[in-house]
Amino acid sequence: MPFPDDVNPLVPGRIDRLRIAFAVRIAQRITEADGVLDAGEVGLLQRCFPDQMLQRAGFLDSRRVLTHEVDQVFRQALAELPQILTTSEKLDLVTLFHRTAAIDGETHPEELRILEEGAAMLLLPHRTLLEHLRHLGGRQTLIPR
Repeated sequence: MPFPDDVNPLVPGRIDRLRIAFAVRIAQRITEADGVLDAGEVGLLQRCFPDQMLQRAGFLDSRRVLTHEVDQVFRQALAELPQILTTSEKLDLVTLFHRTAAIDGETHPEELRILEEGAAMLLLPHRTLLEHLRHLGGRQTLIPR
């Protein structure tokens, strides 16, 4: 999966910052969706968004707390990412969201709703999302449109 592996953790570029902010906020919402934050979810987030990368992007302060900058860039990401990312790059983000939702061994319906919402924010066609989720495997309860 290219994202986040293709992000330069030392010098994230402008588009990388958009992708990171978008992914952090959607992944965070997914982990909070079932009301339980377990060790697997924390570990996945730390692997995908290491402190050094978040700090260099300007999203993590010295106390290891997300800054307001992440929300400002997230809003930019909502406006720009749908137009600048390829379908493949959008699916990379969906893959991350799917892994986030499934890391605890079960996929809560609210997690899937947020994953679907994130894909819609990227203007990813619903049919493409469904096909990608089928390819990823696991139980999928999204409703075809």
